[in-house]
Amino acid sequence: MVIHVYNYSSKISGDFGKDDVWVEKFKQGDNKELYIFFKPFKYVSGKSISLDNETVNYTLNLSKTPKSVTLTDIDGNVSNITASKTITLQAVNAPKYLEVEY
Repeated sequence: MVIHVYNYSSKISGDFGKDDVWVEKFKQGDNKELYIFFKPFKYVSGKSISLDNETVNYTLNLSKTPKSVTLTDIDGNVSNITASKTITLQAVNAPKYLEVEY
């Protein structure tokens, strides 16, 4: 079993209370990046958390074209995405993990 260790790099996007996609960036050395992203749930003070089935698109612009891009969802489903400098993410309430290798 290979364990990848990523260090926190920066917050890319996101704000609770808005329809912004929340994106956090992590790095492993100079050739791997991990982006964790999700659509914040709707919250109204005094009420329970409201999860929904809405999808919000977010365009992630990378500094260079990667060798590979892998997307993993909260259930462990893995898919390979076409490597490109511009990637459209489809965010839902549950986090997804985008691993980029250069």
